[in-house]
Amino acid sequence: MKPLLVLVLAASAMAVPALADMWDGGHGAKHHMGGGMTQRMDLNGDGKVSAAEAEAVRTVMFLRWDTDGDGVVTEYEMIERIMARIKRRIAKRFEMHDVNGDGRIEQAEFAESSAARFAEMDADGDGSLAGEELPAMHRHRHGDRHGGMRHGMPGN
Repeated sequence: MKPLLVLVLAASAMAVPALADMWDGGHGAKHHMGGGMTQRMDLNGDGKVSAAEAEAVRTVMFLRWDTDGDGVVTEYEMIERIMARIKRRIAKRFEMHDVNGDGRIEQAEFAESSAARFAEMDADGDGSLAGEELPAMHRHRHGDRHGGMRHGMPGN
């Protein structure tokens, strides 16, 4: 077996748990190619992404999309992956706003849960979000998962 292939397979096996998080949610590479994405792709922690690390990430990404393991990713497989992710995100958001847990979101519940989230993000209590609070607003709205691929990139 070629040494590079062995390296890629070994890196892939070690990185699957971290990469699973990266490819299952969050925002796209175009939006987060800096810090978070680079840190997640930097499998050996040396502060840079080597060609071998990028290949390992691509390999894991493809294997996650190829749900039937036939070596080919079909449109159906991509749709199924995306739909599963959407369902998880909707369920999480619904649960956040269904304050009384009755399976319905009334306008009063929505207002209450939204106001509570705003208050959590308003660190200085001044009734507005600014400065350092804005990244917190983004993390809250989208979750602290700045590593998945979106915007036309495979891996969702």
